[in-house]
Amino acid sequence: MKQKTIINIFYIVFSLINLFYLVCLKYYIDYAAFSTLCLFYILGPLSSVRFF
Repeated sequence: MKQKTIINIFYIVFSLINLFYLVCLKYYIDYAAFSTLCLFYILGPLSSVRFF
């Protein structure tokens, strides 16, 4: 009974990881573009202040 519970827990974790990867693959390009945009938006003024 205990071993079956452990197997169920592993199955749930594996399913969650698979779901996570599917979502990441689906939105990876959008997320990468968005995070890059945010990075430039945040670092732009900082680099301007630092260099000038």
